[in-house]
Amino acid sequence: MNRKPPEAFILSRRKSDLDRVENEFPDYLKLQSICWLLRLGAPSTEGVIFTESSAAAVDAAIDFAHARGWKHFMVRHDERRGQAKSLQGGFLIELDQISHCLKRFTQSGICMLLEPLDPILNGYNVSCLVETLSTSLEIAGPGFDASDLQRGQTIPHERRSWELISDQSDLVIEGSEERYVEALAERYYKIWWKFIAREPDAARWTELGETEIEAARRFVLSKRGSLLPEKYIPMPASVWQRYKRLAKPILLAWCATGVKGPAVLAGSFVQDGSFRFWDVSLPARWLSDPG
Repeated sequence: MNRKPPEAFILSRRKSDLDRVENEFPDYLKLQSICWLLRLGAPSTEGVIFTESSAAAVDAAIDFAHARGWKHFMVRHDERRGQAKSLQGGFLIELDQISHCLKRFTQSGICMLLEPLDPILNGYNVSCLVETLSTSLEIAGPGFDASDLQRGQTIPHERRSWELISDQSDLVIEGSEERYVEALAERYYKIWWKFIAREPDAARWTELGETEIEAARRFVLSKRGSLLPEKYIPMPASVWQRYKRLAKPILLAWCATGVKGPAVLAGSFVQDGSFRFWDVSLPARWLSDPG
């Protein structure tokens, strides 16, 4: 008997792919915002979306990775608007872990298998709140990720305001050196649970001992070649200018959509030094999804 083809949806810049995804998943706000970014030509993430965990789906995912020369996927997750959301994606899996991942993430929504961008290798991460033509930015340093800010799992390491038309901006360093040290401890805690234990449900995260924390530190060292920076260095002016050049047309395009109320445009400088916009969050998503 022939195996039923899996419901695999390609997420790419191609109009036909975006049309299909947007029509199939109108109530998935994170995914819809990624489609908007890709349609706009913004540097975002491409991949493949699954709603099931069958053997055929696993085979399709593996074929997709092989066609692109990928040995890993970055996993992201989304659920319908209004549903309670607790699972967190944003980590890498190897191809032999696809089956387990699809089973876990398609139980309550969709599983997005995307370009293998490793969050541990991130540079600066930006969560930009835009309302009309004024923005307020929260920034987390290298080795963190934008979801740390959106989920309240770290304090912002710096804040900036930015007027899109006048291009005026202000910088505020957030917190003390002691608070940054606390943020590092929080990050290693998250790294152990999310990247080592692979537990995507933060409600199941419990206290860690020194053994687990040390394992998280070794994990970061193996990835980055060094531990997370012990002191926070504000985003250099050249990096800030690169971000502004990329973000300004995206933010102006968002303002032009006429969507009322605030929105958050999240992104990170990734492992190859380029920038990726992850998604656009609206208040409707914040009410049910912390990030």
